[in-house]
Amino acid sequence: MVFSLLTAYLIWDNNPIEKTIQPRKVFIPTPVKKYIEMDGGTFDVSITVFITKDTSLVREYSSTMDFNSSACTADEDGVIMVWFPSYPSQDLLTHEMTHVNEFILHDVGVPHSEDTDEVYAYEMGYLIKEFYKKTKHD
Repeated sequence: MVFSLLTAYLIWDNNPIEKTIQPRKVFIPTPVKKYIEMDGGTFDVSITVFITKDTSLVREYSSTMDFNSSACTADEDGVIMVWFPSYPSQDLLTHEMTHVNEFILHDVGVPHSEDTDEVYAYEMGYLIKEFYKKTKHD
């Protein structure tokens, strides 16, 4: 951080033509929160999404998670949890949110069929949008 700020200062300070130029903005990433809480939109459900390589926190809440995979989703007594070791790619996010969607709609008694396909599609869209909103990702 000091090096980046010093670099921005030197870029600004060594400009003899225009001393009024503002220093360049330096991007300093903020630490990633280890988990986020989501809701099920229309459905009254709580979803916890862990984004961490440190599985000890996840193990406190789940006894069924499989940490030998690239991600995992579990439904333990109506509590839905998702684990990603790092920020997921779009295809991995979609894969895991499909499991979340299935858990939610199964728990409320909506079978996946041709007649309920729109319910599944809308809920899937909500889950993906909610994840991106909670993680401040476009």
